[in-house]
Amino acid sequence: MYKRKKKYKLNTSNREHRKMMLRNLFTSLVLTREIETTNRRAKTLKDYAQKMFSAFLKMQDSLQKERWVKANILTRRFYHRAYKTLQQLHSVGYKIRIHATRFRNGDGSIMYKVVLEIPSKDKESNSKGKSKDSIKTVEVVKHIKDGKSKKIKERQKNENTSKLTGDNSSE
Repeated sequence: MYKRKKKYKLNTSNREHRKMMLRNLFTSLVLTREIETTNRRAKTLKDYAQKMFSAFLKMQDSLQKERWVKANILTRRFYHRAYKTLQQLHSVGYKIRIHATRFRNGDGSIMYKVVLEIPSKDKESNSKGKSKDSIKTVEVVKHIKDGKSKKIKERQKNENTSKLTGDNSSE
């Protein structure tokens, strides 16, 4: 039986637009090491970035890697900085994390920060388990979820009161 690949709907009009959007997000992630975007785009970017990083890490020849970076990084101006970042991935590894950060103005959707973490060779990992950053992230996510539930409850109260006042004024 034919099974489709898992894809998130990104509200894009066509395939080319989706591909270019992902390439732009990937370029920004490599250059700045963090991006703030919506949940669907963050999850899609994480999958896309892991595929791209694994393809880069499989290459043996440095000339082949340079050509790959020129083909996949859209900003030619910062090509050398992107190449150095990708070389660091090869030497120490990487981790892509997604954190909830805030509510977007307007529609109130939760914004997520995609972070490319590249550990330095000098620092040793904390053996106690969770780092301070991960604890802060959990607190932020709890705060956002609590805030969202409060906003929803307030909206429901306002709707109920408006319905009651609307019914009374019509009679």
